[in-house]
Amino acid sequence: MEPTNNGGVVLSLFLMVAAISCALFSCITIYDRCTSAATASKATASNGSTLRLLKLLSGSANFGNSFIHILLIIYMKANETNLSDYGLRKVNLAVSKDRLD
Repeated sequence: MEPTNNGGVVLSLFLMVAAISCALFSCITIYDRCTSAATASKATASNGSTLRLLKLLSGSANFGNSFIHILLIIYMKANETNLSDYGLRKVNLAVSKDRLD
């Protein structure tokens, strides 16, 4: 049996991590720019739009976090009684890990 080449999987995982990291750092940069602009100019007209953008970013981050957690809970509940080889190995690993602790 030939060894399989997992280069495509590794590359796609690397690109996914790079995209998520880029989005995360972009959001942090925008958030920092908004907070520094909001604190620097307290009496300007753009302060309202800056604070609105800041609240929008915070709200979308909270919504995204809750959405991902809901998806994870649905996945865990749907695979509670998974009897495939992968599911059984995962359960056995968790049980053996608990025994070591």
